[in-house]
Amino acid sequence: MLAVLIVLALQYFLGIYVNAYLVAPYPRGGIFTAHYAVGLLLVGLGLVILVVSALTRSIPAIATSAMALIFVTLAGQAGRLFAFYGQDPVYSVVMALGFLLAFASYFSELLVVRSMISRTSAQPSKTFNAP
Repeated sequence: MLAVLIVLALQYFLGIYVNAYLVAPYPRGGIFTAHYAVGLLLVGLGLVILVVSALTRSIPAIATSAMALIFVTLAGQAGRLFAFYGQDPVYSVVMALGFLLAFASYFSELLVVRSMISRTSAQPSKTFNAP
């Protein structure tokens, strides 16, 4: 989970660079392509995390991972609209809010997972010791 937070932070900084130093139409390759690729990686990681959360059958884990995936997708769609359909500042704000809410959701899920692990490790072992 911590890795996803780090990738989200990387995506944020790449986005700041693209927004500050590049103008549309964006050049192929380079930092813009890296920003786009990291975004796709985040969607893929979000899907994997959602599936793993579903396998745990923990409602809080499922809810936080689903919310994070929704916010990553929202930020990505706003980025696509920003890059290819006019650099409207509203899209930039939606990207920033999507990032912030995705980061908060994944951080919340990190706390949920840690509490699940601590509860599991606190339970006594039910092993059978034969004489």
